[in-house]
Amino acid sequence: MGECSKCVSAGMSIQRESDSLRADRSTPVIFKENVRGLVAVDDLKVPSSELAMHVGAAGKDILAWVMSCSGVMIVYEKDGCCGITHGLQNELLSPELIKTTKDMWMQGKCQE
Repeated sequence: MGECSKCVSAGMSIQRESDSLRADRSTPVIFKENVRGLVAVDDLKVPSSELAMHVGAAGKDILAWVMSCSGVMIVYEKDGCCGITHGLQNELLSPELIKTTKDMWMQGKCQE
């Protein structure tokens, strides 16, 4: 699969994930441009969790994400192309990015 095909596939996968989630329990697909100036540049990198290291995403730039009450799916930069993975919020997003996402797109959606 060519470089463009991998990113197109990742985009289609995250949109399918978004479409499968209940709107009252999840965010739309969010792009890093949506939080520009609201979080530090380092907060848009995948943290070094066990999952992130296992899939090779640790330290990579996050390009897009969709968050539900129970988890998150991210598209990240991988070797000049795109990778995609899903897991718990704190495995794949920084605390500040989780907080900003919840404040902007998840208010009233999840019982905490």
